[in-house]
Amino acid sequence: MNNKMNQRREKSLRLEKRDKMLLALEKERRELWKKLSDAPLEKLAEPYQKGWERFFVLSEEAKKRKDTEDLEIALSFVRSYQRSMANPFLRPRYKGRRFDLWEHKLSSISAWSLLSEKIPERILMYFRVRLRDELTRGKIRELIRSGWQGKFYFRYPEYAVSVVQPYWITHSRAVLPEVERRLAEVNSLFLRDCNEFRLQHLKDWSCSMWRRMDEEDHALKDKQCARMEIEQAIFEFEQRNELDDWRPVLFLN
Repeated sequence: MNNKMNQRREKSLRLEKRDKMLLALEKERRELWKKLSDAPLEKLAEPYQKGWERFFVLSEEAKKRKDTEDLEIALSFVRSYQRSMANPFLRPRYKGRRFDLWEHKLSSISAWSLLSEKIPERILMYFRVRLRDELTRGKIRELIRSGWQGKFYFRYPEYAVSVVQPYWITHSRAVLPEVERRLAEVNSLFLRDCNEFRLQHLKDWSCSMWRRMDEEDHALKDKQCARMEIEQAIFEFEQRNELDDWRPVLFLN
């Protein structure tokens, strides 16, 4: 009996040690990714073109206004950059091998972004919700408190013109061979013995996904049950009316 308990204890300690090692490796992997993303930029000797890009700029009519600088600042938040390897811009369909023209529209901005970007008060007047009302920081905070989750749009879309130009690569990240070598070693450790699945279990990544799917399934089943009950009640009501219509009538003298 004691021998079995000792074996279980040793196994649990071994698994606990492995879990701590996986969490430490995952933290190290995130730090290595950050080092690669924060690597300094180096200018290329010969820039090369990588497709095309398009965005919105102010039209000639908008440049004649007195508030051109403010319009340019407001447009910079909803410029809607798009990049493609071919011109005209094409986008593959969800299913199939056909391509459709990629429509270019001004993007929108959320209320949290308007507050977090610390946009000056004079720039807020160039955004709208639906009505052409004056927009202030106080109104944005009221919308957030009320639970509103809509988007703000550029007030003058007629002043925005789409421009297409070549997309040039002029800089690249510096190569960090030691960081890349260590990152490859860490990734190989995760691929061994299904360690990646164990990490997902420890971080509760997949569990939260399955839990959310279960909640959605339960909500869908509740809606289906409610719909079936309503249909059954309607059917019984109509059947009762039919029986009332065909009920024999006795005339008493």
